[in-house]
Amino acid sequence: MPEARILQFCHCYYGPFADVARQYAVLFKDSPYKVTTVYLTEPPSDEIAAKSASDEVIFLGYQPRDVRGLKLDAMRRLRKIVAERDIRLVIAHRFKPIYIACWATGLPVIGVHHAFGDYERRSHQWFMRFFRKRLNLLGVSDAIRDDIRRCLPLPLREQVQTMHNRIDVAAVRAGLLPCSAARDLLGLPQSAFVIGNVGRLHPDKDQATLLRGFARALPQLPEGTLLAILGEGRLEQQLKALAGSLGIAGQVRFLGQVPQARNAFTAFDVFALSSDHEPFGMVLLEAMVAGPRCAAR
Repeated sequence: MPEARILQFCHCYYGPFADVARQYAVLFKDSPYKVTTVYLTEPPSDEIAAKSASDEVIFLGYQPRDVRGLKLDAMRRLRKIVAERDIRLVIAHRFKPIYIACWATGLPVIGVHHAFGDYERRSHQWFMRFFRKRLNLLGVSDAIRDDIRRCLPLPLREQVQTMHNRIDVAAVRAGLLPCSAARDLLGLPQSAFVIGNVGRLHPDKDQATLLRGFARALPQLPEGTLLAILGEGRLEQQLKALAGSLGIAGQVRFLGQVPQARNAFTAFDVFALSSDHEPFGMVLLEAMVAGPRCAAR
């Protein structure tokens, strides 16, 4: 007989999402179920497959532009994956995978939401009503749960619960680099006092306020203090221009996207989370695990 399986359907694996996939896959360790994890976008990666802690990993390899609109090809491919396996449940992360999983299969679906505002659209509210008999939702924090609930009619609100993101503390600690190695990796001077920030260069992460605060605090900080910002995004040029206008361009390092950035959190004396609002700050948990490693040098 075919093995009973859980299908985990992820939008992507960038940033924290490969670790999120691992979190959910390990829930079924030592259970009767095998886990098949499917990534909707991004190219195949042996490294990501290994990190996903799943019995099987499938990369559909779409570009984000390919999964706009009705997503019929993605539905067809997911339907084929389900037909070839004994899938009992779909866990889908973010709205597009939830949408595809509900239309492509007749299976029960648990939809996991990682951002605010997903059900402000009337079309998304209608979608939840239409699939209410086999769709339940999880928010990764109580704030996300409550944000979804306020958009739905009262009878559906109990179908929205919380399951917090988490990290494997031992695994994160095992991957941490020594302070000097982390600074070499990031191209930071060994002797500087370094404030670190990690996140997309996006309005929600509010690095603009961080830059303004850093400019005001700089005269009271140790000589040679640097602000290191790790991440990419559409605000990169605006933030660099803001640093220039504040007269701190020489003290701010925009380091771009750094693979496995959490391994290099030991490069920082202080970690600053500047988000205007945050669904669930996994990056803050990772920084807490790293601790003030360089401050003790």
